Amino acid sequence: MLKRFVKRLLSCLLLAALFVLVVIGGTLGVQGWRLYRATAAQKPIAGLYDEISSRPGFASCDQLPQTYINAVISALFFICYTYQFLYIPLVLLKKRRPLPHPAASHRYAVLIAARNEENVIAGLLDSLAAQTYDMSLVTVFVAADNCTDSTAAIAREHGAVVYERFNHVNVGKGYALDFLLQHIGADYPEGFDGYFVFDADNILSPDYLERMNESFSAGNEIVTSYRNSKNFGDNWISAGYALWFLRESRYLDHARSLLGTSCAVSRTGFAPRTFTTARTVIRPAVEHPDATVGPQFVARLHSGQPPFERMVVAGDLIPGAHVARQVERRHRSAVGTVGGTAVYHADDKQRSGQ
Repeated sequence: MLKRFVKRLLSCLLLAALFVLVVIGGTLGVQGWRLYRATAAQKPIAGLYDEISSRPGFASCDQLPQTYINAVISALFFICYTYQFLYIPLVLLKKRRPLPHPAASHRYAVLIAARNEENVIAGLLDSLAAQTYDMSLVTVFVAADNCTDSTAAIAREHGAVVYERFNHVNVGKGYALDFLLQHIGADYPEGFDGYFVFDADNILSPDYLERMNESFSAGNEIVTSYRNSKNFGDNWISAGYALWFLRESRYLDHARSLLGTSCAVSRTGFAPRTFTTARTVIRPAVEHPDATVGPQFVARLHSGQPPFERMVVAGDLIPGAHVARQVERRHRSAVGTVGGTAVYHADDKQRSGQ
C-alpha cells in the first residue's frame, strides 16, 4: 500500500514539474513575442539591425563559434525527445496486463552467429543449459563464421548443433544467420514454433526462456527483452552503455509495451515466431563489409507490435574505452541502419507499385 502511494506521489510531482516547465516556457515565449512587437513598432527592423551590428563585439551568423551551433542542435534534439518524459509516470502508474497462465510449451531454436568467440561462448551455452524451461524442447544452433579459433569445438562440446562457414567476401552477422537458417530449413524441415537470436557474449538469467515463453504464448508474433552490460564497472563507456540499456528498457520499451506500440527490436535478445521469410528479413545486401543490420533485422517478421519482457536479462559484454574501437562500432551501426532503411523503403515502393 505504501509503495503504491509513493509511486502515485512521485508521478504527481513529476507531472506537476512538467506542467510548471511548460507554463514557464509558454510565459517566457509570450513575453518575448510581446517585447519584440513593441520594439519593432518603435523602430524598423533594418534600423535595429544596423544599430546592433555597429556595437563592439558583434558577430554575424557566419562568425558564430561552433559551440553556439552545437547548442542549437542539442536544443532541437532535446525538444524532439521531450515526449519521452511522459513515459516516466506511465511506467509508474499503469499496470501490466496479466499473461495467460500456465503458458503453453513451444519448441524453440536458438540462433547464435559467432566469429572467434572461444572466450565467451561457453558462458552463453552454460546459461542456456541452466534454464528453468524444458530444454528438451530447445535446440541450440551455432554458425561458426570464419572462425580461426576453437569456437566450433567448444560449441559442440556444450551440445550445440554447429555449422561452420568460411566466406571472406560476404562477411557479417546477416550473412551468417542467413547461412544458418538455410541449413536449419534443410535439416529440420518440420521447423520450430519460435526462434531466439543471441550474441555469443550474452549470459541469460535462469528463467529467461520461461518468461519469454509466457509472452510468446500470449499470441505475440515477436518478443524482445531487457538486456544490460556484464561489465558495468570496467570503464565509463561500459557504464554509459549499461545506463542507456536500463533507460531504454525501463522507460522506453516497457512504456511502449504498456501502450501497445512498437518496441525497439535490435541485435540480440529477441524471439520471432517465424523465420520463413528469412531471405527477405535478413538482407545481406544491406551490409557494409564491416557492418551488420541492427534494428532492421526483423522489420519483416511481424505485422503487430512486439511486447517487451522486462523481467529477463540478456547480458551484453561491452568493449573497453578504446576510441578507435568505439568509432568502428558506431560506424557499423550507422551504415547498417542507413542501408537497411534504404532497402526496405525500396521494397515498400515496389510492393505498392510506385
